[in-house]
Amino acid sequence: MKKWKSLLFLLALTLPLQGCWFFFYIPGSVVNSVSDAVTGAEGSNCVGENAKVGDKIRLPNGSVGTIKSLSGTSVRCTEPGLPIRALLVFDDDNTATTESTHYASKLSFSLPAGWEQKELTASMVKVNTILYAINRTTDTGLLLFATKREGITDLTEFTYTRRASQADRLIDPQLSDISEIEIGGKKALRCEVTGTLKSGQKLTYMITVIEGSTEIAIVNAFTSAANFERQKEAMSHLAENVKGWSLQNSETLQKNTVDKNSAELKQKLMDKDFWASRLEKAKALCAKPEYAPLFVKSPCFPTDITFEQIADNTKITPEQKAIGLKCWTEVDALSKENIEVLRIHGDIQMADYFESILPEIDKYNLDLLNGVITWGEYNQRRKDLNARNMAEVRKINQAKH
Repeated sequence: MKKWKSLLFLLALTLPLQGCWFFFYIPGSVVNSVSDAVTGAEGSNCVGENAKVGDKIRLPNGSVGTIKSLSGTSVRCTEPGLPIRALLVFDDDNTATTESTHYASKLSFSLPAGWEQKELTASMVKVNTILYAINRTTDTGLLLFATKREGITDLTEFTYTRRASQADRLIDPQLSDISEIEIGGKKALRCEVTGTLKSGQKLTYMITVIEGSTEIAIVNAFTSAANFERQKEAMSHLAENVKGWSLQNSETLQKNTVDKNSAELKQKLMDKDFWASRLEKAKALCAKPEYAPLFVKSPCFPTDITFEQIADNTKITPEQKAIGLKCWTEVDALSKENIEVLRIHGDIQMADYFESILPEIDKYNLDLLNGVITWGEYNQRRKDLNARNMAEVRKINQAKH
């Protein structure tokens, strides 16, 4: 038992000690945008290894896109069978040639005053569009889609796909992060996409994905980019008008699975080998030869920072960014897992503390990437925060005894 507790304490210390873990943590949106600038990669969809430019690809929503470019394997593509990042383009009428995926949805929409319903085209019906409406006064539009919940195991991944599908229809798209909200007591995810149509008109889309017990609704509200901020508040409430949901709460359907998974994980957390494996993962990452040039400038462990590294007045180079982004993407997932592990284990205060310092760390990382600070200044901030982290970890552990 004593050895098991020692491993847990060591893991807690390791979280802030490893520069690659939390001090190199960067939000996914920042990693993606900087990475694209460095590598020239483009596209928001993932395809198979045998895909070629010009191939037709069908998306989960039933629409078909043509591959415009391929950017090779990407960390964004997590499905084993779809490792290649691709940029797709869409013709206005290409969905008309797809097999019909339409089904009889029970969902409906209560149009607020000022909105008028428009006739659906054949291609809209084929991708399960329930409603198309416009508001001439506010110059806004609305599309409501529905799909069966059956077979969709991850609402976040589904939303990423919807966001990518919208982005690939636009020129120079800008994508927001995906945020979790609640609509009428139901779990929902929301994001925004801004880009230019082939006609030259620049639009902003607000996409809201709502999870029901048997169906998932996608509310896509849009307006001109210049008009978006003025209409944003009203557009955010449109999703509240989706009606016809099954009376069974989707949370009830998932409860048994969640409880089962949580119980299995909690059982794992009682095994000292589990904690040891988490530490070994961290050590293996720090030892990767491909990341060595990064750790020469700023060691994996803040405790290894030298006086010479603090005195380093150089700034990050494009080559260092490219190496760092690969490391940071890998570490991002691992660090989030460790926070969740601590939380499930019952170390709520510890997990909350690590989450609370993320905004400060984000600022340091962005300052380094943007050339605002030198490697030496960055290392000093790492060293100072590490000292504060160690004191806080000890304080939290002492309070338990």
